[in-house]
Amino acid sequence: MSSEDNKPVNDDILVYRFFEDAKICVISLGGNLNYKNKESCEAILEQIKKSKAPVFVMNFRDVQKIDKNTHRYLVQLQTLIRSELHAEVRICELKTTFKSDLLDIGIIKASEYFLNLREALVGAKR
Repeated sequence: MSSEDNKPVNDDILVYRFFEDAKICVISLGGNLNYKNKESCEAILEQIKKSKAPVFVMNFRDVQKIDKNTHRYLVQLQTLIRSELHAEVRICELKTTFKSDLLDIGIIKASEYFLNLREALVGAKR
């Protein structure tokens, strides 16, 4: 076992990376979406506002937890992209339970969900 295996897990951390070119902006998220990382959520919104990309891909592959108190943020994020930036939203790689919950309560649209990043990038049909 390496020393990294013994590191305490901080469930208050949300990490994110932006990859952008003229045609697409990919936002990869990791960690936990919860009320304790409000500053990271606000920073993501601010960075999205600066983008001119016509397509945004939200990659949730490394998200371990989505608290219900962050549902409002997810709605705000999509509203910003769709309504203010007039861009397309694509969501990928949500864990099955998160996907089911978010679809059931209408926070994400089935037509905007892709199984993986590759499919989201090419706009493949499910």
